[in-house]
Amino acid sequence: MGWIAKGGMGDVFKAEHRSMGRTVALKVINKKWIRDEEVVKRFHREVRTAARLSHPNIVTAYDAEQTENIHFLVMEFVDGMNLATLVRGRKLINQSFWLSKDAAKELQAKANSDPNDIESRLQLLGYYNRHSILNKSLRESHTELACWLIENYPDSRAAGSHAAHVTGTINPLGYVKARLLWLDTVKIHDQNVTILLNASGFFLLDDNDLSEELLKKAEAIEPDNIDITKKLAQVYQLFNRSGDSKAKLREQNDKEMVQLERALARSKEGTNVSQLLIDIAKTAFKSGENDKAKQFAERLLKTYSDGDSIHMGNQILGRLSLQAGDIDKAGKYLITSARTVGSPVLNSFGPSMILAKELLEKDQKDIVLEYFDLCEKFWLTDLMDPANKLINQANNFNKLKEWREIVKAGGVPEFGMSLSR
Repeated sequence: MGWIAKGGMGDVFKAEHRSMGRTVALKVINKKWIRDEEVVKRFHREVRTAARLSHPNIVTAYDAEQTENIHFLVMEFVDGMNLATLVRGRKLINQSFWLSKDAAKELQAKANSDPNDIESRLQLLGYYNRHSILNKSLRESHTELACWLIENYPDSRAAGSHAAHVTGTINPLGYVKARLLWLDTVKIHDQNVTILLNASGFFLLDDNDLSEELLKKAEAIEPDNIDITKKLAQVYQLFNRSGDSKAKLREQNDKEMVQLERALARSKEGTNVSQLLIDIAKTAFKSGENDKAKQFAERLLKTYSDGDSIHMGNQILGRLSLQAGDIDKAGKYLITSARTVGSPVLNSFGPSMILAKELLEKDQKDIVLEYFDLCEKFWLTDLMDPANKLINQANNFNKLKEWREIVKAGGVPEFGMSLSR
């Protein structure tokens, strides 16, 4: 029925077992190894081992035989993405950052000629996701690939990636199509936690209530799953909108804090929990729990020395100092927050400007200008091809130059997304 893959000792084919009346996977030892007694012995050891194994997550061995010089093993056929592609899924998507238009056309031609070419489709998914934001003509292609993943591999890491999200504000028609597919999929697989999590991620920005509902279903199935706990905290964080009442904001902050502290308590000893400590400190600050915010920010700085921990720990302590009326101390924390070599997040999205803005509102322009100087090393993302990387650097250096001029003139810049960190 067709070749599936090549292994160390031979090839695997999709075949029909006529007497059993079912589709099977047929592993055949390569002809070049037939005369190698050690390889043949190893093959038969694998056959005996497979015959002894019985587990829902392990394929079943049905039969083994030798016909003349052909040694083969008959196994259960499980349709789906192979393990290598499953593991490399997000890596393949990220490779699309370096794809040229011509390379994308070649991949599309390969995908069109081979309905089983998963790797080309994953690379194209990332390419179309990135470029369809500005190029409307690519949005339909992006939607088709996202829907193909939802239909065929809804429990894959790729289906849960950002590249597989069709955003309603950018592509409303595509969003409706993908939305309906996810709704049908979670009805069929309502006990599959991975699918529920992937679907929840898809709805996170466009339908927070549905995202929360799906996570609650997943939590009922696996109440101790730390990933669900973290994702619920993220949902409540995004629920916080500037137009909401103080009571509503406090309610969402409290829900977020419950999930974050639960996730921290469930984290295994030795696990890196720096991001959890950052999120707890930030949420405590938003809720006015200053002692808790200080406790977790100090714990963060005492435990971790990575760029994000240094930056955010000092930013939070600086804001607490400013609230307490200690402007000089707040300024020192601002400078210390920039004394780091960076991180993937800092080098991609840049540093936070919240404390800088608050200090400017206290007429502390000299310390903020010094902070700008230290921030020049950020925004140097490695996830770009060289040409776009240079453009990104130039744009952000121009942004800093513009901010400097505004601050020198006594103003406060519009920091935009830099206030969301």
